This record gives sequence, structure tokens and C-alpha cells, in this order.
Amino acid sequence: MILVPTIRMIQYACYAILLCVGLYILVNEGLSQIELVQYWAYAALAVEIPFLIYFLIIVKRDFTLNFDYKAILKYGIACFIAFGLTHVVMDNFLVYEISVFDFVRIENLSFTGEDKSFDIKSEHGLEFIALKLVILNPRTSMVEFNINQESMELYSDLLENKKYIPYNVLEFESNPKENGDNKPKKRLYREEILWGNYSLSLEQEMEGWVFFQVPKGQQFELLLWKTADIVKITK
Repeated sequence: MILVPTIRMIQYACYAILLCVGLYILVNEGLSQIELVQYWAYAALAVEIPFLIYFLIIVKRDFTLNFDYKAILKYGIACFIAFGLTHVVMDNFLVYEISVFDFVRIENLSFTGEDKSFDIKSEHGLEFIALKLVILNPRTSMVEFNINQESMELYSDLLENKKYIPYNVLEFESNPKENGDNKPKKRLYREEILWGNYSLSLEQEMEGWVFFQVPKGQQFELLLWKTADIVKITK
């Protein structure tokens, strides 16, 4: 009989081969990082299932398994109710849609506040990414959400976890930085900036800009809003 460590080595070898060959083919096909991660999960599952069945056969041959089906049934029903209620609550009370309406790269920003204007210049070697978001509440009586440095992540490489957090341009409103160069600026009004806590009533929509400071020319794959959705970046 083959020993368990040997079986595990065979399993890991099969997984490594399937993963490497599959990723090599899929990367050449131009799939996104999200799709590659999904393949990674499918490969792990596909390798695990046959070996799990083999181990069950070995255990049943050498041991007598007595299952408490009554307890298992109770646990299954409790899980079904708990996760079912969670799904219903999320589907009816935590639903809102987000999409990227515009995508702008700019080195300088210019804002018009309540009683003054102020400019912000990106740091050396960096630039601002301005995302215009459209947020819609399609079927929930009321949703509440926030936009800050902890709520969003802009990924340039999902596998290597290269990400950037939102840049709070409003912190310069009380201490503006003068900018004397002639480079193009993105001009916005204070009301167009999304930052802070918000709420949307049923079928209400809002839009505004969120900013990230990133290396010049950096490409991006997706925007992760932790309380809402994942948005693929196509520009």
C-alpha cells in the first residue's frame, strides 16, 4: 500500500504541473489577473477531489465510520437558515452598483472651494489618477457607505498585491499649495469630490471623483471597493 506521505507528494506534483502549465497557457492567451486567480482555485479543487475520494476509501477499509446523521442534519439546517438569511439581507438591504464613468491621468489638480480656490501638484515621479464614479441604489430602501483611505484599493497587479489607496485631496483645502507651473490641470468644484460618509435612497444615483497618487504611466487592472463591488479598469 502506498504511504500517505508518498500520496501527498504525488498530489502536490500534480497540482504544481497543472498550475504551471495552465498559467503559462492562460497568460499567453491574455487573460486578466482575476481570471488567473480563478483558474488557480479551480486547479486546486480539481486536484484535491480525487485524492480526497482515495483517502476516504482507505479510511473506510481500515476503520468503521459511524456518522451521527441526526446531528449532521441539524447542523446543515442551521447553516442553511443562517446563510440564507444573510443572503436575503445582503440582496435586499446592501445592494448598490458602482461603475467607472471616466478615467483621467493628470499631474496637477485645481479646486474651487466655498470661498477660495486651491491647487495641488503631484510629487516628483508621480501623477494623479482621477476616477469618476457613478453609484446607483437600484432596489434598496436606503444604503449607507463611506469613501476614504480604507474603503477602496486600486490594483496594478493583483497577484503581487500591488495596490494604491485613495488620496484625500480635501486635506489641502485648509492649507493650499500654490502651483506656479503651466502644466495642464484637472479643474473641479468641491462638490464633485467624493470623500466621507454618504447615503442613497431607493433608485437614487450620485457621481463624483476619487483620486489616487501613483507612479507615472502605471497601468491598472481593477478597483476594489470593499463595501460594494469589484470594477475592472479598461483604460
